[in-house]
Amino acid sequence: LPISRFWELLAGGVLALHHHHRGAGTSMSNGTSTAASAVGLLLLAAPMLLATNKTPFPGWLALLPVIGAYLVISAGPQAGPNRWLLSNRVIVWVGLISYPLYLWHWPVLSFSLINGVGDEDAAARLLLVLLSVALAWFTTRWVERPLRFAQKPLLGPHALVAGVFFMGVCGYTVYDQGGFRDRGFNHNVSQTGYAWNKWYRNGQCFIETRKGVEAFAPHCASLHAGDGERPRVLLWGDSHAASLLPGLRVQAAQLGFDIAQFNANGCPPVVDFVARRDEPHCTAINAHVMARIDELQPELVVMGGYWHNYSGDGDWNALTLAQIDETVRAITSRGIRVVVIGQLPVADIAQPNIAARLFVPGEVNRTRSYFSSSQFEARESLEARVRAVGAEFAAPADVLCNDEGCLLSVSENEFQPIAWDYGHLTDKGSIMLIEELVRRGALALPAAGEIGHVGQLR
Repeated sequence: LPISRFWELLAGGVLALHHHHRGAGTSMSNGTSTAASAVGLLLLAAPMLLATNKTPFPGWLALLPVIGAYLVISAGPQAGPNRWLLSNRVIVWVGLISYPLYLWHWPVLSFSLINGVGDEDAAARLLLVLLSVALAWFTTRWVERPLRFAQKPLLGPHALVAGVFFMGVCGYTVYDQGGFRDRGFNHNVSQTGYAWNKWYRNGQCFIETRKGVEAFAPHCASLHAGDGERPRVLLWGDSHAASLLPGLRVQAAQLGFDIAQFNANGCPPVVDFVARRDEPHCTAINAHVMARIDELQPELVVMGGYWHNYSGDGDWNALTLAQIDETVRAITSRGIRVVVIGQLPVADIAQPNIAARLFVPGEVNRTRSYFSSSQFEARESLEARVRAVGAEFAAPADVLCNDEGCLLSVSENEFQPIAWDYGHLTDKGSIMLIEELVRRGALALPAAGEIGHVGQLR
C-alpha cells in the first residue's frame, strides 16, 4: 500500500528529479560511480544476512535496501558493478520479470504455508520459487508486454478498470458475508480469547521475572491455607510450567494433595542460571524457590520449562544438561521426589491459527506442519541425565504427538485447543495432558494421607 511505502516511492522520486536536473557533464566520475554501486549492492545484501525472525520490520533495517537501490541506480550504466554484474543477460531477464515475480511469490508461498506445504521441506520451497518464476515469466510475456507495447491491445484501459471494479465487488461480497460459509477453512473453529491469566494465576504465583521475588503472593505456598494434613506438590519453572497448573489442580481435587506454585516468565527451574542476558532476577527467584522447598518440604517437585528456548540464541543464554543435573540433584539429595516435565510441543505460529487452517471435526486433528522436529531431538539426552540423578521424567510429546503429528484439539469432534498460542496449554489442554500422564504412569502424584518422602509415596 502506498500509505506505508510512500517514503520508498519518494526516494525514487528524489532520484528521478536529481537525474532530470543533473544535466550533461555533471555525472559521477567512474571511480565514484563504481564505489556508489558497490556500496549499494552491499546494502541490498545486508538485510539478508542481518535479519532474523525476531528483527522488527519495517524498522531501521528497511532503510538499507532502499538506500542501496538508490545508490546502484544513481551510479548509472558506467559503474563497474553495473557493467560487469547487472548487465548480465540472466540478471537483466530476472529484472524484466521482477515485478510479476514480486506479485506472484506472495500468494504461491502463503497459500502453500496455509496448507502445510513446504514449511520444512527445502526441495518443496525451491519448487514453489521456481513456480513463481514460471508464472512471472508467463505474466510478463502474455500480459504485461501485450498491454504495454501492443499497437492494438486486447484489453484497453476501460476493460482493465472494469476488471479491477469487478474484483473489488467480489472482495466486498466476501467481506460482507463473513467469508464463504461452506469452505473448509475455519469450519467449526472458534478463535475467541483465552483466559490464561486466570488459569495460570498470573500476577500472583506466575510473575514477570523483571519484578523479582517480591511479586509472589503469600498464598503461592498453598491452595489450602492452614491445612497441613495434605501432601504438597510444588510446581516450579517458567510460563510453560505455569500452563501445567490447571491439570494439576484437577488432580489435586481428586487425590487430595496441595499445590505450591512458583513460576516466572522466561525463567527455567535451574539454580544459578541467568536465562536472559538483560534479566538478572531469574537467579534470585530460583534461589528463593529453593529456600521455599527447604521450608515447605513438599512430597513432590514438578519442574517444567521451555527447555528448547534456552539455547543461546538471541537474548537467551545457553542452558546445559549439567546445570539441570545440579539442580535436580540438590532437591533429590533432600529426600524429595522430582519429576521433570519435558518440552511441550511448540509451533511456529499460534496453534489455534493452525487449527483454523487444518482442523476438520472427526477427520483431521493432527499435523506435523509448523511443529519443528528439532524441539524433540534433545528429549532422550535430557531424560537420561534426569533419571541418572534420581529424578523421574514425563514427556508431553508422548501424549500429544505421534508419527502422524501433534494434536490440535482435545476433542476430535469439536475444536477445543490444546494450546492458546504457540505452545502454552489451555485449561482443557493442561487437564488432558496431566490426566493422561497420570493414567500412563509417567506422573505419579501423591494422595491425601500419603505425607512422607520418596519411599513412602507409593
